[in-house]
Parts: sequence; structure tokens; C-alpha cells
Amino acid sequence: MASGIEQPSRKSTGAASQFLYAAKKLGSDHVPARYLACHGIELALKAHLRSRGYTLDQLINIRHSIDRALASAKSTRMKQPRIRVLRILEFAEEIHFKHEYRYPHLHHPKFIESVYLIYAGAWALREATDGVLTAIPKRTRGREALRTQMKRLATELMEWARPKIVGRKRDPVLARMMRLLEIQNTD
Repeated sequence: MASGIEQPSRKSTGAASQFLYAAKKLGSDHVPARYLACHGIELALKAHLRSRGYTLDQLINIRHSIDRALASAKSTRMKQPRIRVLRILEFAEEIHFKHEYRYPHLHHPKFIESVYLIYAGAWALREATDGVLTAIPKRTRGREALRTQMKRLATELMEWARPKIVGRKRDPVLARMMRLLEIQNTD
């Protein structure tokens, strides 16, 4: 029988992977893909937090802030993301918290290919898996199968996204994101 923490965190992780896969299926040029990927990131981080004992009220108080969810997750033993993932997550915070992709006709949302967001989401999903599995007793039937499935999903997404963004000598999208973040931090 699933514990009070275990079941919601498993469901959140499953939902995060569904949002990320839906974003992948839509492709990089679609606003809904970017929205789905950002929401997948948010759900993966919150799945980690739920597995570490956060209540629903605490998660609701984080709202749609990827920065706050990441800071809370790191304080509960989630690994620090690599700089590329961190910059993508910072950029995702800007567009997701302000709901820029929900209302593209009102705002002029900052552009980022969804593949970047999916890459960062796959990192969050992979890291959340460790937290979710920690909440499940080791002898629970199906625990290892769940671990294998969750890790496979995250790895599949990362392997799909990695060749599209990693290895570029100068990554123009990452450079543009960093410039935008620097401009915003000086205002």
C-alpha cells in the first residue's frame, strides 16, 4: 500500500514525464510545447519536494516558481544542476512564473526552443526519481521496476535533446538567455 507521501510524488513524477513527452511530440517551434515543458519541470521539482515530506499547502505556496521549487529541492538533497541546466531553469522561471506562454497574444514571450526546456526537464525528472524512490520502502514490490522505468524515461528525453543542444562551440540560444538574464539583473 502506498504511503501518504509516496503516492502523490509518484503521480507527480508521472505527470511531469507526460508533459515533457507531449512537449517533445509537438516540437520546438510551438508555444504549447514550451508551456508543457515548463510545467513538466515544475512538476518534476515538486515531485521531489513531495517525496521529501512537503505538504500540498507548501507546494501550493511555491506557486509556479521554478526558482523557488529548485531552491527548496536543493535544500532537501537534490543535486545542483550543471551550469547549462541552471541557466535554462533560470530562463524557464522568467517565462513560466509570469505565464508568458499562457498568454502569448498579450505578452511577447521570450523565445527559447522547447528542446532546451525538455533537456532541463529531463534533468529534473531524473533527479526527482531519486527522491521519489527514497520515499518508497526498499522491499516494496515493484520498486526496482519503477526505478528502472523512471530513469529510462528521463534518460530517453535527455538523449533525445542532448545532441540538439550540447556540443555547439558557441550556443547562440544559451548565450542569448544569459544576456537576457544579465540585463534583467541589472535593472
